[in-house]
Parts: sequence; C-alpha cells; structure tokens
Amino acid sequence: MATFVRRMRYNGEDRQTGEYHGHGFTCLLDNLQAAFLDVKLRHLPAWIVRRKEIAGRYRTALSEIPGLVLPHYARAGFDHVYQNYVVRSARGNEFSEHLKRNGVEVLTQFRKPYYKHEALRLVDRGFPETEALSREVCSLPMNVELADEEIDNVIETVRSFYGLA
Repeated sequence: MATFVRRMRYNGEDRQTGEYHGHGFTCLLDNLQAAFLDVKLRHLPAWIVRRKEIAGRYRTALSEIPGLVLPHYARAGFDHVYQNYVVRSARGNEFSEHLKRNGVEVLTQFRKPYYKHEALRLVDRGFPETEALSREVCSLPMNVELADEEIDNVIETVRSFYGLA
C-alpha cells in the first residue's frame, strides 16, 4: 500500500526506477497546509466518534421509515466513519426540498447523471440504477459541530416529511 501511495503521489511514477504504474496525482502539500493538517489530524479520532454518534441517532430515529434507505451495514471487518450521511428517499426531490424549506441543509449531488450532460458528449446507454440513485439520494447534515438540538431538528424534519412528526 505504501509503495502504491508513493507512486500515486508522483503521478504514478516510481521515483527510484522512473517507471509509471498508473495515473496518479501531484498532491504535494505546502508547509502551511501541512501545519494545518498536523493540528487537525490530532482531533480525527474524536471526530470519528462524534460522527458515529450522530449516525447512530439518525439510525435509531429513522430506520423504520418505509421509502427511506439509510447507510448502515453490518459486515465483518468493515467500519464507517460517516464523512457524509447519504440517504435514499423514493421521493428524492420532494424530500430534499422539504428539508430545505424547513431549514435543514442537504446536499443533492448528481441529480443529473454525467452522461446526460450534452456538453460532455457521452453516450447515454441507459443506466436505470444510476438514474434512480440520481433522483433519490441526498446527504443529511453530518458535522462534528452539530449540536444535539440541531440533530433533533433534522430528525423531526425528516419524520415530518413522512407524516411521523
């Protein structure tokens, strides 16, 4: 893994042999960004714990709602840090708009699949699952700085959309 990461750091090049092993990125940090990251990384374990707490509250309050799929799984050897809390609502746009109207910020990305953008000149071969996901997914607020009252508000607003408030 370390060898792979080092190669990708230099656009896929193995700096010792000069051979390229894939398409990588030049992602070198300047000193200032590295200093910020050094400080922030010290907080990462606590931030992950808080994100898992928030995800647990969402799961407890929202798991029984028909038509709402939550991002939880129980697979041995895997864990989730909940960088985002992406849900899938069968009534995607309506659901997202309801949350926004009620003061809950949601992220709705990719409402239109890439291959549907004319300027990209991609062939639309018909991907029904991609199109369903595009219509249905959005991310609920997930931030370590969310107060418990704000989480309660998100939960209440989601439940109110489904007539459960």
